[in-house]
Amino acid sequence: MRLHKLGALASLALGSAAIMASGGCSFEQPKVKCQSASGDFAVLYTAPAQLPSGACASLVVPGELIGLQTYNVAGAEGKLPNYAAPGSLALQDGNTGAAYQAHQDYQVPDTTPGDVPYALGTFAAGEPDDAGYCAVPTTKASFQKLAQVPETVDDPNTADVDEGDPGTPAYEGGYGWSNLKLYVTPAAPGTAFSADVTISRVVDDGGKPTTCNVTMHAVGLYPAIDCSSPVYKLDAMGNPELDMDGNPIVDKYVGDASLCAAEADPDHGRPLGSGINPDYKTKCVAFVPDAQFVCVLDGEPPTAP
Repeated sequence: MRLHKLGALASLALGSAAIMASGGCSFEQPKVKCQSASGDFAVLYTAPAQLPSGACASLVVPGELIGLQTYNVAGAEGKLPNYAAPGSLALQDGNTGAAYQAHQDYQVPDTTPGDVPYALGTFAAGEPDDAGYCAVPTTKASFQKLAQVPETVDDPNTADVDEGDPGTPAYEGGYGWSNLKLYVTPAAPGTAFSADVTISRVVDDGGKPTTCNVTMHAVGLYPAIDCSSPVYKLDAMGNPELDMDGNPIVDKYVGDASLCAAEADPDHGRPLGSGINPDYKTKCVAFVPDAQFVCVLDGEPPTAP
C-alpha cells in the first residue's frame, strides 16, 4: 500500500513537472513586507571620530542589546490590519527601558507629556526596495526624566520587619535613531539593520549634572547570541578551584567565535546552531570586557562569508 501511494505521488509530481515545462503554469515569489524580527538585536557601535570628554565618554560603549518590534497600521474596526500601508518600527534600549521599569515599580513615572521609553519611526514604504532595504529615515526618540527614589534605611526598632530599600537613581535621557536601513528578503526577514543613533543622557560629572549627546553608527543582528566562554580559576596544582557547592569558580570570560556559527557541532559540545542566518558573516565582540561577549555582524548588512 505504501509503495502504491508513493508511486501515485511520483506520477502526480511528474505530471505537474510536465505542465510547468510546457508553460501551463508560472509562479512568482510574493513580495515580503517591511517588518523586523521581534526581540533583542545585538547592536555594535562605531565610536565617533571625536570622542567626548569627561563623564560624557561613558556613553561610548562597544555595543548593547536593542529590542525591535514592528507594528502594522490598524484596519477598520473588525478588519485585518492594513498590511499594504507602511508600518512603524519601535526600538527599545536597555538603559531607558530599565530606568522606566525601575521607577514604575516605585510608581514614579515620567510626567512630561509625550515622553515614552521607546523610539518610534515609520517605514518609508510598505515593501523593501530593489536592494532589499526598508528605510526608516528618522524616529521620535525615547526619553524619560525620572526622579531619584532615595534609599530607605531599615528601622532597628522593628526587628521583625525589614523596611530597608535601595531605591533607584534618577535618570534623564534617551535614544534617537536616523538613517535606519533594515535588510528584508525572504531569506533574511528583517534580521539585520544599520543606522545612526544619538544617545542623550544627563550624567554626574564631578558632582555637576552635565547633558551629553553622542552620535554613533550602529549595526544590528538578530538573534542576540552570547559567545562568552568561561576561564576558571586554578589552584597551585593547576586544578579548577571549586565553590562551596563544588562548582568551578569562573575567573573571567573570553570570546568564542564558534558559538556564533549557524551550524551545530556536537563533537565540541554544540548540539544546536546559534540560530543566526548562515549567510551572515559574524564575529564575537566584548560588550563588557572579561564579562560579556556577543555575536555581531562583521560589516554592514547584508554580510556574506
